[in-house]
Amino acid sequence: MLEPDDDFDRRIRDWLQPDQQTVERVKARALSTQPRRQRIERILALSAVAGLLVALAGMWFWRPASTDFDVFTATFNGDVLVIRATDGTTWILGPESGNQPPAGTGQVVYQGDQR
Repeated sequence: MLEPDDDFDRRIRDWLQPDQQTVERVKARALSTQPRRQRIERILALSAVAGLLVALAGMWFWRPASTDFDVFTATFNGDVLVIRATDGTTWILGPESGNQPPAGTGQVVYQGDQR
């Protein structure tokens, strides 16, 4: 006597049982040497793409060093050198004149501060 579950079990087994063509196709693919070569080619291609991305990211984030210093302009007026900074400070350098005050009697002005 067949139980109602026996028919259900048989249908499930038939449904889960793979056909012979599928078994042969999976077996042939597993035993072939082609997947190994394809895997190596994929790894090489992925490595090349990753290297390219790293190089592009490096070029994207690389920037020349910023100029953290003041820009000076220097001009000659005869024998006198005039140096101007961006903050408005000016230095005037020239040849030594014959009427210099004695040593120790002059003032030194450094960026607007008297010392």
